[in-house]
Amino acid sequence: MAPIRNPFIAGGPVPPEHFINRKREVNAILDRLTGSRPASSAIYGEARIGKTSLLHYLKSDQILKDWGLSLDKFTICFIDCGGIDAPFAVNFWRIVVRELRDEIRNEQVSKDLSEFSISKDQPNIDLRNLFNHLSRSGHRFVLLLTKLRLKPPSRLRQRLFEFAN
Repeated sequence: MAPIRNPFIAGGPVPPEHFINRKREVNAILDRLTGSRPASSAIYGEARIGKTSLLHYLKSDQILKDWGLSLDKFTICFIDCGGIDAPFAVNFWRIVVRELRDEIRNEQVSKDLSEFSISKDQPNIDLRNLFNHLSRSGHRFVLLLTKLRLKPPSRLRQRLFEFAN
């Protein structure tokens, strides 16, 4: 008989293959993300309870396969906000665009993204145009954020809410 291994890992997220017992939460989040009217979700709680592990699991190839999510129509980006330097909002959106470029597997959307840049004068308008373009192309973009600490009032939190809805 093979030895039973402890699935808990100190110092980092649990690898997707060891992630267990969160089927209800995973289904609820994916139902919201993949529905005919996609909606955002927030996962919050005390430190070290598995929030980041859940996000890694949601991004795993197995979940995409199990839910029948075509990589041609669906892109999931994971961003650890804990290491983003000030000014946070500007650097955050640059990282989002870079991650999207790295993760996208749709040829046409990838081509469009290669021509996209965020202007210094009107970065919010550029981003809105980008996400509107993705939406019109039928492509869904999911942003998984960890270590995002926003204290009210936050212009970035308001912008995230606007983009998500």
